[in-house]
Amino acid sequence: MPKVEFSFGCNYLKSIFSSRWHATNGRHSPDAFNNGTLDITEGSLPEAIGRYIIEEEIGRGDMAVVYKGHDPRFDRDVAVKLLPQMLLHDPSFRGLFEREAKTIAALDHPGIVPVCDFGEFEAEMYLVMRLMQGGTLQDRLKSGRMTLAEAADVFDRVAPALDEAHAQGMVHRDLKPANILFDQREDAYLADFGIVKLQSSSATFTGTGIIGTPSYMSPEQARGEEDIDGRSDIYALGAIMFEMLTGEVPYTAITPMAVVLKHLTDPVPRLPDRDTDLPMESEFVISRAMAKDPEERFQTAGEFAKALRAVADGKSLPTELMSKLSVPVGGSPMATEEAIIGSEAAHPEEEGSRRKFPL
Repeated sequence: MPKVEFSFGCNYLKSIFSSRWHATNGRHSPDAFNNGTLDITEGSLPEAIGRYIIEEEIGRGDMAVVYKGHDPRFDRDVAVKLLPQMLLHDPSFRGLFEREAKTIAALDHPGIVPVCDFGEFEAEMYLVMRLMQGGTLQDRLKSGRMTLAEAADVFDRVAPALDEAHAQGMVHRDLKPANILFDQREDAYLADFGIVKLQSSSATFTGTGIIGTPSYMSPEQARGEEDIDGRSDIYALGAIMFEMLTGEVPYTAITPMAVVLKHLTDPVPRLPDRDTDLPMESEFVISRAMAKDPEERFQTAGEFAKALRAVADGKSLPTELMSKLSVPVGGSPMATEEAIIGSEAAHPEEEGSRRKFPL
């Protein structure tokens, strides 16, 4: 597929998506490796990577393949993430990988998948992480949407982890259900900080690269803004929450570029339009998280999780969060109470089954 050229004042969007695209759900095709994205044949299994004995393939994406491995030194199972050899032709990539591997390994939070080793083996870079045996959020969403309580439980775990990463100057830039993993105790973890971009000038990556997944990409990331901060991840969390509660991504289209444009221009879809019985407060939470202007979003993942937990528990939303709202349902700048009245007037059949905001 030829690379996309797009003139929107967004040079960042040029050459952005060259792998195959699923029109039904806006995700990259898992067989992109067979088109030159990764020079590792699907179905082949290396005997070992470094000291790690490879047992089976457990994941494959556009930029890496993940194996279940065994570490004989500590007699434990691990996840080994192998990156394509072709990337090492660019010296800047090796530098980025080594810096990020060390940075990720230095992260110490119970909600972040720990990294225990990294290295280069036969001209291929690898990252060794704790093996998460509970699958991914993406796997779970294949069975259908989740309840508010289930979504709140996940966010209670990953929100503090994301805030910790932001406090250390890191922005994930590619949050999606595939990067939220579960252990054997059903606890959620954030994973794959492999494409984070350090915000400090002393660790700036100057090479080229495309970062992000269209279905969860914030407007400022789509525009290619260089000073993206943690609120871009908040937007992605909002898109993830939308999918958790509805079983669908917020925006769909036949091309990735069209999905990106919807993030830039379209209002946040209303939950009732996706045939759900969720309370009005949940619309407020998603609209706040996915506001086009970062200033109008939750400023921390903790704030987001706190609001979601209140809705899940049937409690009033925190007063301090309500007082800050200026972009309610749909992303239009108007007063909160007016937005709610307008929304219920347009959908009178829903009023009886939906709670009012506690103003």
